[in-house]
Amino acid sequence: MKRTIRTILSVLLAAAMLLTIAACGKQEPTGSTNETTAADNGETAAPDSADATTEPVPDNEGINAADGMTQEEYDALTEEELRDMFLSDPNNMKPEEFIALAETFRFTAIEDDDSSIMQLADSKTKSLLNYMQIRNKKPAPETYLPQMLASKYPQVRGYIMNDLYYSLSDANVKLIMDALKTEEDPFVLYSACKYMAPRLAVQNADARSFVFRMTESEYPKVRAQAAGKIGNRYAEKRPEYAEKIIELMKDESAVVREKACINAGNLNEDTVLDALVAILNDPAQSSLHDDCMRSLADMWLDNVYHDYANEKAYRATLDYLNKTPRSGDQPAFGTVSCLKSTLKEEQFNEWKEKTSFYDESEFFTAMRGIVLDADANSGIRGDAIGIIKAMCSAELFGSLRADLEKLDAGDTHNQWVMEAYEKAAQ
Repeated sequence: MKRTIRTILSVLLAAAMLLTIAACGKQEPTGSTNETTAADNGETAAPDSADATTEPVPDNEGINAADGMTQEEYDALTEEELRDMFLSDPNNMKPEEFIALAETFRFTAIEDDDSSIMQLADSKTKSLLNYMQIRNKKPAPETYLPQMLASKYPQVRGYIMNDLYYSLSDANVKLIMDALKTEEDPFVLYSACKYMAPRLAVQNADARSFVFRMTESEYPKVRAQAAGKIGNRYAEKRPEYAEKIIELMKDESAVVREKACINAGNLNEDTVLDALVAILNDPAQSSLHDDCMRSLADMWLDNVYHDYANEKAYRATLDYLNKTPRSGDQPAFGTVSCLKSTLKEEQFNEWKEKTSFYDESEFFTAMRGIVLDADANSGIRGDAIGIIKAMCSAELFGSLRADLEKLDAGDTHNQWVMEAYEKAAQ
């Protein structure tokens, strides 16, 4: 069987190489590099052109080198066998080899469960191409994008949307955005929204138009990913983005509402803040409270960039934490721990020096109230101890011990809270 597959692939790859030669001179010129970089998402950008060949790709006819393979034959291959079949030199992957290998994604299932995620399942193709991506061995985008964007398999078209995360030439961005104008497959649309770099989603007109169009998609998971790009820092001070994120915070789908609420704070707009507070004041929407608190924290506890210092958001946070009577849902689970996830402790002291409105004693009083309230969720009481340790002085943290020792030691929840304190004190 393997010999038959090798023969088929050898013939098809040879034909593809002849087509490549015939198409010589059709290479699309690389335009000026746009402003989008992977660093926008905190990662190192891959260059637009790798060290690999930049041979032009042939027209989209007959290069699907995996078309002769069956699912059973694919499943029988090891990853090493797959690599050897498609790559003549793993250190210099040719465009036609990359395209042919990517076409085997058609044997990879698209996972679309009840969560907010759509993704390609783990597979030999995914593992091999991820490895090549990490090693920066992919060919230049202009040599494969036209072919792969025209693939009949949504797995292939969805996979190539990963390129929107990295720095691309204007011409290559246009290739992708033009293809998305007629794209209908939900996985491809989801992937485009997910991987699009935040700056590109705001500063490129075609990308911006696409993202806003996707907020009206019939697919909730696509709308949710679009909400994540609407609520991003590059859109600060743009009223249309604030209006749209508020609209998405009221979406009929819980997946969309959650994504909108957790990203809304990136816009740092008072209208958005008011919408977040309205949700926090509604007990019926307690499932969104942790997402809203995360957004509030992004607006005032910005100890990474030091760009946002929204005192109104800080006050709204304290108002919520001080609200009584407390219960298992007030404050809602996750509304305290999200402060810790926002906090970068090694930069906190610098943040405190730059932030005039932060009152350590005031903040400690709010957290202490939660720690000592037996009606509050015991997990949240433990979270509050960790926040006090991280954001308040050693003296204030130490003063908690005497308060905790006055609680009913026979109560299981109080015992757990005391254990959380002892652990934090170590």
